[in-house]
Amino acid sequence: MKITGVKQLNKKLRKFPKKAEMAIEKSINRTVKTGVTKAKALSPSVTGDLVSKYSSHVVKNKKGIFGFINLHDRTKESAIKFAAVSFGRKAGNRGTTTPFYIRQALMSIIAKKHKNMLKRNIRKALKENFDG
Repeated sequence: MKITGVKQLNKKLRKFPKKAEMAIEKSINRTVKTGVTKAKALSPSVTGDLVSKYSSHVVKNKKGIFGFINLHDRTKESAIKFAAVSFGRKAGNRGTTTPFYIRQALMSIIAKKHKNMLKRNIRKALKENFDG
């Protein structure tokens, strides 16, 4: 009995982690961009001042690949405004406001979509790596 194709199989197995990592990074990038779009749509801000602060970025290091959706820039003013919208305001110069939980709504919307996109991209990388 003669076994053929072992060298090609080993070569493909060595390449797969890189392709899977690229697929994961691609799906995280898409999810983060979708998250920013959804956050802008969900935001109760009429003037667009709060919406213009939304941004995203992806960080890749030894610990993993992380996607971040920033719902305010790093200024104190912006953080206070976001907290007032997210958690409401009980007292102040402008009266009271009811809370609008953007983060929770956003997570519930994009979680399932991200899970499915991740599965699909890994399966696609597997098919491409092993030729069908």
